Amino acid sequence: VTATREATWDAASDANFKNIELFSGERLVLNSGLAEVTFEDGAVVLIESPAEFLIDAASAGTLAQGKLVARVNQPAAGFLVHTPTATITDLGTEFGVSVADDGVTDVAVLEGVVSVAARMPADATPIRLVAGQAAQVDDRGAKLSHPTSNSVRFTQALPVAKPTGGATLIARFPMGEEDGDAAPDNVTAEQLRDAVAARRLTRSGNPIYTEGSPAEESRLAVSFGGEADEHYSASDVVTSATDNFAVTAWVRSEQAEQVGAIVWNGDTGWGILQRGGSFCGHLNGVGDVGSCRFEPGQWHQLALIRHGGIATFYVNGTSVGSDPRAPMAPRGSFWIGCTVNNFHFHGGIDEVCVFALDPNSFRIEDFLANVIQQD
Repeated sequence: VTATREATWDAASDANFKNIELFSGERLVLNSGLAEVTFEDGAVVLIESPAEFLIDAASAGTLAQGKLVARVNQPAAGFLVHTPTATITDLGTEFGVSVADDGVTDVAVLEGVVSVAARMPADATPIRLVAGQAAQVDDRGAKLSHPTSNSVRFTQALPVAKPTGGATLIARFPMGEEDGDAAPDNVTAEQLRDAVAARRLTRSGNPIYTEGSPAEESRLAVSFGGEADEHYSASDVVTSATDNFAVTAWVRSEQAEQVGAIVWNGDTGWGILQRGGSFCGHLNGVGDVGSCRFEPGQWHQLALIRHGGIATFYVNGTSVGSDPRAPMAPRGSFWIGCTVNNFHFHGGIDEVCVFALDPNSFRIEDFLANVIQQD
């Protein structure tokens, strides 16, 4: 069990807390909340309560009741999910499975391809489903169903704690937990998943996974080695906002001499930088916002918040500087760990989040209490 969110377990469950190791034949009985299980072959299964799930093998499980979403990268292709009425065989994909109290199984393919075989009749021909397709299986067999007419909705990622006071999470990059075969010291996935939207960032160079930051539920982070063109990026900004936004990230720099962009929204726009031995916010067209010295090799939570016409930079919940001037409108690409003036970031980055702030109801006190780790 690699992660949970507001999970409560039945007394009959063989797991009742995060980080417990499970073996074949053991089962999880989840009364409420969400639980993430990472299999030995790299498949990641997110179980949504109420649910009962049995560990069958290193690459197979049985959903007796409830819902799950399985993310299976290519090395784990062939992962099996059994239900009372069906067997779903993954062919390298992401798919959702729901089992009703009467055993009726609904399957929806979110990405890639799966094969769905009904348990009855015994000679039933498997159905092949591709992204956007769905099927329903009962004791009479399997049939295609229309996803838009299917009432089943699947949770694809563990939600982060939702800040109150007018802040809406619009992008979150967990930096590893969304990648099924991720492990420390491995080269990171070619695409970095946004846990909130369908956004993907593309890898350049060969950053590696490292152990996670102090952020809640963090198991992994991404370590950039200070090499040229080692970063993640997308061709579009996350937001074009020039006010009422926030960007946060956990950062561990390994060198105090370097300059690099930790998070940058737009070729014009704003983000968080390292300049020598200091972290700072930056608004394009304005300049640096705040500055704070740091100790290399230690994790810090950084936040650039602009609300009501004032930009403020925070380090571990402490304000280190503000500026009332407005940035240029963000246009172009979104970057994590990119090069600035031929200098390259060297260190770990984790839990990159972008928020939209309501101009009327946003409360910085609530945001700091719910999102930022205070000194």
